[in-house]
Amino acid sequence: MFPYLRLAARIGCALSMLACDREQSPTAPSADPTASTPPSLTTYAMAPTEAELAQMPADFRFPPSIISARTIVGFVDPEGVFAQGTMTYFGTDAEQDVSLVLRTVDREITKTTMRGTQEHFLPALRSMWTNVTLGVGGWCGHLADGHTSHRAFHKFIVGGWKFLSWGNHQKPSNDGQAQPACPEPPPPSETQSGAGRGGGDYESGCQSCQQWFWYDYGQIVDEWWECTPVEADRCDYRAT
Repeated sequence: MFPYLRLAARIGCALSMLACDREQSPTAPSADPTASTPPSLTTYAMAPTEAELAQMPADFRFPPSIISARTIVGFVDPEGVFAQGTMTYFGTDAEQDVSLVLRTVDREITKTTMRGTQEHFLPALRSMWTNVTLGVGGWCGHLADGHTSHRAFHKFIVGGWKFLSWGNHQKPSNDGQAQPACPEPPPPSETQSGAGRGGGDYESGCQSCQQWFWYDYGQIVDEWWECTPVEADRCDYRAT
């Protein structure tokens, strides 16, 4: 029991020193200034030796692992789209970067990425979710692609100062959704032909027409229509 008390005291002291160091020490700029997410801590931490691993709680002897990983993409009202990265893992820590791309069939419109993290003192079976959203300028014709990079690992501090991180387990997942296709635009008005006096053709559209009659001794012996195109606003009426 007493060795674990001394170990807990060392961990608490080390965490205090680490917190002070993060607040007071300058940080180096990112190697890629266009990167949307910071580098993972697992890129510069050390793995434990066999002797160090033997001094840790027994759960650290089981390697970190991702049990399940999934990306879910969906369109939502009013005119939005989301991507959710979800994972179940065994470890002390986990990270996942969720990317969402909105596009049409022939071009990319916009994209975004969100990082989710979880940190704990001891390994355990855990779950986490990370969400990212975008606005959509319409209800049809858009496609959304989602991708998640999932990571699980162990982290521990030994000797009151030495930071260890190891067993980085990674897994990708993807998903995509599409809105309904936009309706086809209406076809242009078709030319309609009609036999008029003298065999003239008349186009569909807005026209002003007059009917003529030929009388002979009080009897109608012939009739015809004469039409001329007019401005469209003159045809804007409602039947009563």
